[in-house]
Amino acid sequence: MSCTVAIFGPGLLGGSLLLALRKRQPSTRLRAWARRPEALGPIREKGLADFSDTDPSAVAAGADLVVLCTPVGAMAGLVEQITPSLSPQSIVTDVGSVKAPVHHAIAPLAQGKFSWLGSHPMAGSEQSGLAAAREDLFDGSLTILTPVPATPEATVTSLRSFWESVGSRTITCAPTEHDRRVAAISHLPHLLAAILVNAADADARAVAGPGFRDVTRIAAGPAGMWTEILLENKEAVLLALDALEAGSREARQALAQGNAAEITTLLHKACQARRSLS
Repeated sequence: MSCTVAIFGPGLLGGSLLLALRKRQPSTRLRAWARRPEALGPIREKGLADFSDTDPSAVAAGADLVVLCTPVGAMAGLVEQITPSLSPQSIVTDVGSVKAPVHHAIAPLAQGKFSWLGSHPMAGSEQSGLAAAREDLFDGSLTILTPVPATPEATVTSLRSFWESVGSRTITCAPTEHDRRVAAISHLPHLLAAILVNAADADARAVAGPGFRDVTRIAAGPAGMWTEILLENKEAVLLALDALEAGSREARQALAQGNAAEITTLLHKACQARRSLS
C-alpha cells in the first residue's frame, strides 16, 4: 500500500478519499492540491491532509500514488506539471468518468517517468464539492480499472489494493470498452434525466412524486461537469442514443397500435433486468 498519497482536487470524490484514507489508514501521509487557495481552508481546518498547497509540483513531491480528481480536461496539463516531482515508482491514476481520452493524453507522458493506470469508482451523487464528501462513499462500490496490454501487472495489483482498502471492489476492462459500457449505464441516463425534467412543465413538476424524483435525481448534477463528460464520450453516447431511439420507436408503435402484448413484453423484460441489478 502506498505510504504517501496525493489527492488532486478535493471535491466529492477527492474529499471522500481523504476522509476514507484518514480513517482507514491513519499512517498514510496525505497530500492535497486545489486550484484555489480558499478550497484548501476546510482541508486544513479538518486536518484531512498532512500537506496541502496550490502548487502541483510541491504536492506531488514524494508521492507514491497520485489520484487525479479534477475535470478530465485538466488532467493531462496537471500531469505535465508534476512529472518532474515523480519517480519511476510513482503511480498516477484518476477518477474520471471517461477513460479513453484521458489514457491517450496521459500514457505518452509516462514513458518510464511514472506508472499510469486509469480508475473509475462508480460512486458519487448529484451533489458536489468537499461539503458533500463522505468517508463511506466507496463502501460497497465498484471501481473499474482500465489497463492496456503494456500496463505492468504490479501497477494493477497496487491500484486494486488501494481501492479495496477504501471499501470498493474492482474489475478491469480496456479504456474504450469502459467508455462503451458507461455511456449506456451512466452518461445516457444522465442526459435522459435532463430531458425528462425539461419535458415536464412547471405545472407537471408541481405534482411530482417519488417516482419522478427517483428517475430524475441525477439531473441535479453539475451541468458543466456533465457537459464535459458527454462531449468527451460523445461517440459512445451517440451509439447508446441510437439503441434508445430504436427502442423508443418500437414502444411508440406498440402504444399507438394498442398492442398490449408487446408493451407487456417490453415492461416484463425491463422488470427482470432491473431486478437482477439487486
